[in-house]
Amino acid sequence: MPSPEPNFPGGLWTVVAAQRVNHPLVDSSAHTHITSYVARTVFTQTFVNTVASAAQTRYSLPLYDGISVISFSCDIDGKSIHGLVKEKQTARKDYESAVSQGHNAALLELSQNSDVYTISVGTVSIGATVKATIEYVGELRHDAESNGLCFTIPTHISARYGASTDGGLSHNHPSGSFKLTVDTELAPGSEIKLPFCHLASAALDKDFVLDITATKLGEPMALLERHPTIPDEAALMVTLTPRFSLPLERAEQPEIVFMCDRSGSMMGTSIEGVRSSLRVFLKSLPVGAKFNICSFGSNYSMLWPKSRSYDNESFKEASLLVQNFQADMGGTNMYEALDAIFRQKSPQTTLDVIVLTDGQIWAQDHLFGLIRETVQSSNGAVRVFSIGIGSGTSSSLIEGIARNGNGFSQAVADGEVMDRKVMRMLKGALSARIYDVSLEVMYKSDLDCSVSTSGCDDDEDFEVVDRVSDSLIIESGEGDKSTRQGEAGEAENVGKDKPQHRNPVLIYDPAADVDEPALDSLNRDNDITTAPDFPVPPIIQAPAVIPSLFSSTRVSAYLLLSGTAAQRTPKSIIMRASSPHGPLEQIIPVAVLDQPSETIHQLAARKAAQELEDSLGWLHQAKDTAGTPLHAKYHDKFDDIVQRELVRLGVKYQISGKYTSFVAMERREDQSSAEIKDDLSSLLTPPTAMECDPPLVLPPLPAPLIKVPS
Repeated sequence: MPSPEPNFPGGLWTVVAAQRVNHPLVDSSAHTHITSYVARTVFTQTFVNTVASAAQTRYSLPLYDGISVISFSCDIDGKSIHGLVKEKQTARKDYESAVSQGHNAALLELSQNSDVYTISVGTVSIGATVKATIEYVGELRHDAESNGLCFTIPTHISARYGASTDGGLSHNHPSGSFKLTVDTELAPGSEIKLPFCHLASAALDKDFVLDITATKLGEPMALLERHPTIPDEAALMVTLTPRFSLPLERAEQPEIVFMCDRSGSMMGTSIEGVRSSLRVFLKSLPVGAKFNICSFGSNYSMLWPKSRSYDNESFKEASLLVQNFQADMGGTNMYEALDAIFRQKSPQTTLDVIVLTDGQIWAQDHLFGLIRETVQSSNGAVRVFSIGIGSGTSSSLIEGIARNGNGFSQAVADGEVMDRKVMRMLKGALSARIYDVSLEVMYKSDLDCSVSTSGCDDDEDFEVVDRVSDSLIIESGEGDKSTRQGEAGEAENVGKDKPQHRNPVLIYDPAADVDEPALDSLNRDNDITTAPDFPVPPIIQAPAVIPSLFSSTRVSAYLLLSGTAAQRTPKSIIMRASSPHGPLEQIIPVAVLDQPSETIHQLAARKAAQELEDSLGWLHQAKDTAGTPLHAKYHDKFDDIVQRELVRLGVKYQISGKYTSFVAMERREDQSSAEIKDDLSSLLTPPTAMECDPPLVLPPLPAPLIKVPS
């Protein structure tokens, strides 16, 4: 088995005589602006080269999974260069060409895992300083313990088990100063806490965490943002924290497997965190529920060959095992353990897996593929949740498990009280399956009354509804619309019990008792130039398939609107879903931002790109006019189609990703104005990154419009 890499935070390093030499960090600062659910951060670090002239200098920075890097600049010995997003191979060729000609250049790329970015810097002379500035935007995470939001600045790259394909990350312990400025625009009565940071002794060896509790955070909200430079382009952000109370199913006994990391990296406070979590889980399980405990490290072991019903005897056996838990199982081989759990599932039951880990592995895509394929083939019967334990947890792993597993994730820092997070996750695992979550965009019609067959009054308002799913029927010029496939025959669907016709339940009900029902109520690089061409849908939703809804767990979705879809102004968003107890529905009014901006566009584009990188996303849901999925129709070229779409999103919205990179190059003295204009037409050259795009200013939260079904 490969051994884990050492435990080091990010920084700048050089290869000298086949050995890594770390350059000291002399200054580090972050300036963050927080508005409602969104944070915009400008992060700057300055290093000095203490060795001979270095031609192989790299810099790495941990960032939270799902953030969107929107600006990159580098100052090398007093000369500033600013980055532009290009297709990845094009960016690398431009960088290598500039370096070979002796020019200053830098290249920012997303690493193998989506929570670490690496920067290659050209030749740096001895004594020279390197100042790297990255601007990024991201959603604030929902925190179940405080029922608020959590802002995190990762400062730590933990050891990752398995082989790295990135050539290793940077390895130095920063010793310079760290200055953090946080500006907030929150409603009166909001509260901000530093739960785990003592400023007098704070160092960059643990993530910085800020807890935010603000009024009206859970209420449904939809914001429309128009793009400042691209015509007929808009983006919508829809967010809410569901509040509903559905009864738990008595007809079906749930099965829950707790999958616990006992690798060597869990030693100390992390393994104690697992023990504490499991004690809460075990005391809270409903009588009759089936459960099991899987311990994993280099190998895995089950408490019992098959899950057992929760009773006095099984509780005692499980408690004894947890009491003796130690971090003594070697490396972190998560794949085989999870595969074994999936294979033991009975076809007639549902299965919920709760993974507790510090998340320190490299081969994440392989694991995500296993989870995704299992969840999809189970028709909703399997869900996977994740809890990240301790500082330095890989957010890309924790978030990726939940994203592909149709569950949700939580992070628990060292020494944090976690009872509420654990209870909320258990309630989520025991909750009814909610599926087929969809969005519809409602517009006020600008059409003339003559188009109506029933006639109209002059002052009567008409409404037009666009179903987002309709935009995924792609006109490819092949097939006949009349031959669209009919509904497939009903397959066995354990996780989606077909409900009787009932009136919709409100997704956000302020009067709902979210604490009920009680838990015991049960008792490669491809040739994209040859890929088939398709028109871009007028509405792209991210995530393309909205995951299952859980009461008190925030959900967000984005819509990228273009063409005719962006020319009209949406009036409201309708969210619909299904459950074994009938339909759910919520109407959310749309508030239009006063000033054009790019923030929501870049968040939406990164979410859409991240899904495609995970082998999910709108292209995987798209069909031709005959009803044939594009991934089936163009199987041999589908990877090329996906890669081309990732490049399109990255270049258009200037975000880095799997197939796009920021490249910054020094202007040559012999470079003509035409060349500069052609190559750097959208170059980001602000005096400071914060001035490039004003912070997103959100209007007051609108009151939810509740539709009472007839």
